[in-house]
Amino acid sequence: MKITKMRTEVYRWKRNKPIRNGMYTYAEAGLNVVKLETDEGIEGIGLGGGMTDDGAVFQAIGAQFAPVVVGQDPLANEKIWSDLWQPKLIGRRGLTTRVISAIDNALWDIKGKAAGMPVYKLLGGFSDAVPVYIAGGYYEEGKGLGDLAREMEESVSMGARAVKMKIGGASINEDVERVRVVRDAVGPSREPWYRSTSVTVLAAFRSLAPLLTYHFAPANLPNEVEPAPLDAPDDERRSDEDDDAEPFE
Repeated sequence: MKITKMRTEVYRWKRNKPIRNGMYTYAEAGLNVVKLETDEGIEGIGLGGGMTDDGAVFQAIGAQFAPVVVGQDPLANEKIWSDLWQPKLIGRRGLTTRVISAIDNALWDIKGKAAGMPVYKLLGGFSDAVPVYIAGGYYEEGKGLGDLAREMEESVSMGARAVKMKIGGASINEDVERVRVVRDAVGPSREPWYRSTSVTVLAAFRSLAPLLTYHFAPANLPNEVEPAPLDAPDDERRSDEDDDAEPFE
């Protein structure tokens, strides 16, 4: 089997209300799609995200990658990933990595379709359920503490074992109150995680560590890994892949 064509599709739609975190405002939602066609008539579809422009960047990166992908065996996904991953120019993290991810998803979609089974079974299928968390808790005009609590309660009611909310886009006192409301809303059996772009807020929440149980994910660290508790040793908050990464003090 060979890949005969790669194309990208971009979809954007306006949100009812813009949402924001501590750095960015998102007035639109969107979806970036990679589609891979093969000479056996199997089409793989990979979904990508994380880009807020009109889609031109996603499509430009896709056009750059297409000559590497077309002509290859789609079942050799590890080889294709290796051919695309060039850390000095491409990869590590960022927009190029997100396009590679969408391509990789499309390759696995082809694998599953060729095998006649869902990918989770192709990978071994040990369980019929996986733990998930739901990211939300954005700032939004007119959104009060009650609305925030209801949002988190709804996430928990869908079966999420954890929820993640944004902080760092309001005063420290306001964010502390938002955290307390979410902690009460999700209950003791669920974990609230917090993501901030503000070092000031990180320092403030460290002072609350004895009172709150939570995970904190400082944004934009190289090779970001699963959020670790704030009171974890520095070496647990470092990237396993990058020995040069500085602990987030």
